[in-house]
Amino acid sequence: MKSSRITVITPTYNRANMLPEVIKSLQKQTLQNFDHIIIDDGSTDNTKDVITPLIKNNKNTQYIYQENAGEAAAVNVGWSLAQTDYVVIVNSDDPQPSNLLETIVEFMDNHPDVAIGYPDWFKIDENSKVIESVECMDYDRNTILLHGYCIPGPGAVLRRSALTDITQIRDGRFPTVTDLGCWLVCAAHQKHFKRIPKFVSNWRSHDEGITLALKGHKIAKDLYDLYKTFWTENNHAEINHLKRQSMANISLLCVAKTLTAPNKKYLSISYLLKAFCWSPSGTLINIFNRLRKKRYAS
Repeated sequence: MKSSRITVITPTYNRANMLPEVIKSLQKQTLQNFDHIIIDDGSTDNTKDVITPLIKNNKNTQYIYQENAGEAAAVNVGWSLAQTDYVVIVNSDDPQPSNLLETIVEFMDNHPDVAIGYPDWFKIDENSKVIESVECMDYDRNTILLHGYCIPGPGAVLRRSALTDITQIRDGRFPTVTDLGCWLVCAAHQKHFKRIPKFVSNWRSHDEGITLALKGHKIAKDLYDLYKTFWTENNHAEINHLKRQSMANISLLCVAKTLTAPNKKYLSISYLLKAFCWSPSGTLINIFNRLRKKRYAS
């Protein structure tokens, strides 16, 4: 039997109704030499009973139950256990196209300088019907450091050997933007990102979706705190000159997110003041450019 090339990490919490579809989609992958680590983050439903018959004959699937510690902690457990060349995170409510693993492994094999590859992806509904095709933008280092765009989406694949200095790929301190912390650190260390120009991954939009349930003001707080913590904890001389403009830009992003939050609009003023404190001239230029784009768009 061929050794496994890639590890799929699936964090889950009370997804007994959706996880089986995800497992079945992985069992139908055109690439079969992979490991699957399912981290059950303290589910109180019948997750274990439902999936046990599905995985009992698959020696490469590992089910781990832990006390509830959050999605980030679950992913980090999987990351610590992965022994393969590559790692990909597949959410417990996102069934995947059958060619996902084959496509991303082949891409990474053909691009040995790439640390993180990220494919284009489909948004699907509760019935797994495609409702939108999302073409990712090409990454450059400053996009994440300066503008807060978390480019890698569902199906992002990480080269284990290029990220040995990263012990945690999710930061549980900022629960609404857990993955962005990893991309920030990777960008700071000049890890090479590259887009995989193929639609080979799914992300499900549904009423129970954690992302959809998030409040704008909570995202804004986590986003601001994440970046402030990043610039405090990561003292890289070659990028320190970006700090003030980065924080100003992030503050303006937080303005936009809190404007739509019910009874939280006062926070927009606070973030706007922070933007000006970080970079008065940069903030004015940013606002001017946004207004100009809006004018031309209309």
